[in-house]
Amino acid sequence: MNVIWLCSWYPNAVDAYRGDFIQRQAIATSAFARIDVVHIVFCDYHKATVTQVNAQLTEHIFYVKQQHKGKDLIQFFAIHKRFLLQYQSIHGLPDRVHVQIPLWSGLIAMQWKRIYQIPFVLTEHYGIYNLLVDDSFQHRSWLFKYFTKSILKAASLFLPVSNSLGKEVNSMVISKPFIAVPNVVNTNLFHFTPKPTQGKFRFIHVSNMAPLKNVPGILEALSKLYQKNKEIECVLIGSQSPEIIAYATSLQLYPGVCRFYNEISYEEVALQVSQAHAGVLFSTSESQSCVVLEWLCSGLPVISSAVGGVVELIQAENGLLVASHDVDALAHAMESLIDHYHEYDGVKIASRAAALYSYEAVGKQFCRLYETIISRK
Repeated sequence: MNVIWLCSWYPNAVDAYRGDFIQRQAIATSAFARIDVVHIVFCDYHKATVTQVNAQLTEHIFYVKQQHKGKDLIQFFAIHKRFLLQYQSIHGLPDRVHVQIPLWSGLIAMQWKRIYQIPFVLTEHYGIYNLLVDDSFQHRSWLFKYFTKSILKAASLFLPVSNSLGKEVNSMVISKPFIAVPNVVNTNLFHFTPKPTQGKFRFIHVSNMAPLKNVPGILEALSKLYQKNKEIECVLIGSQSPEIIAYATSLQLYPGVCRFYNEISYEEVALQVSQAHAGVLFSTSESQSCVVLEWLCSGLPVISSAVGGVVELIQAENGLLVASHDVDALAHAMESLIDHYHEYDGVKIASRAAALYSYEAVGKQFCRLYETIISRK
């Protein structure tokens, strides 16, 4: 099966981490179908790159000098048209198109569906379909709302990364049946590793440190716990914020209790996770959370705020959920998890998570769904 992925987000030379979770889904699916990824980056230069990731996955990244919205949109359609003509001359028309994030790649999928009758499926990751985030769908322009709704309506299958996100889209945009297909984890990197029984208990947090991740709340909870238990530490990985580090210093957590790492490679993150005892997330909103999936595949119990798609991931046997913004509850959950840590079965946590979120599990699920669509309809 030949499938073109039209990706509104994708890692590139300008932003190496943008949509890296989409790239991992593409790698996973390429074990079962031929995938050609197309992504356009508007920047200050022109360039096109083709990367052969493996025998069945090719990435086509087009860097386009940004002008104004009208010309940018013309270039956007023209580049996709040239790509499809070249693709068709070699492979014929694709069997399926897979859109990752509706705008703006979904506009191309709608055009191809109209002209060539190529069906497309749509995956959504974007956590904007609620009123908790500043850039909520409700606050977007009428054009953004109109085209997002049109793309969703035209998709043969709607595949949000969580049931929570699917329900939010149904509530805020359009009523559309959906099948949740999760993000994927490289279980060659994130897998169970025995933890040392001696030394400090180590929590880990990985995020972009944006306000909705509520890292200050995590620091406050750590401060409360540290007053009772000096044998704790926390590794925080992501975009370093001077304000967050200063706040940790004011709470007397840095440099002793907390260690901060800037953005590091996926492999380096996996190494840090393997050395931690538990993951902690305290977001105000989450569409799913890749880091929680990675922690679970590594056999770590997870403490998280009970928001969005995370609620679907955490049960009594693999972690604890607390109310968003409740710092006292978070501190208590951290203390409770340490006290009952021996009751969590890391091997079982990892194996159950891998069965759901591994490359093989997610890749097979996508391909089974592709096969349910009637071709050219």
